[in-house]
Amino acid sequence: MKNMSLVAIALPCWVACTDSPAEDSSAEVLPFCEKMEDADTFSLSDGDDSTSSGTVEGRLITDESNDLHDPQWVGFLDYTIDNTDVGGTQQQGETQQDGSFIEVLGAGNWNFKISANVAGFTCANEVAFSVEAGRTTEICIDIDCQ
Repeated sequence: MKNMSLVAIALPCWVACTDSPAEDSSAEVLPFCEKMEDADTFSLSDGDDSTSSGTVEGRLITDESNDLHDPQWVGFLDYTIDNTDVGGTQQQGETQQDGSFIEVLGAGNWNFKISANVAGFTCANEVAFSVEAGRTTEICIDIDCQ
């Protein structure tokens, strides 16, 4: 019984003490959208081995609140994503509470659109970005409220 408790204590420390997000798949890492200077930008990083699609990890941001990811401003907003190369069916989705979203899209050029009424303001933005097969596109989008 003592051996079991030692393993139970050591395992959480090993998971909590590691710096690698790959070690703990529940850890969501979105360091690319932590300041307003990141707004309306995207970057590409290594992804999976797909030969035709890539992953888009996005997050909304706002300067309407002291919290750049205030759920009252960026949470649960509807968005659309259009392929500007071939057209086709529009992708639709909703952000998570923290303004994040994940999509798997075909390689090519895309356009992200958001339009919503939040706290009496009209918030809308449109951002073009690229997706490369087997890579991850990280995109940060200002909800741009007026």
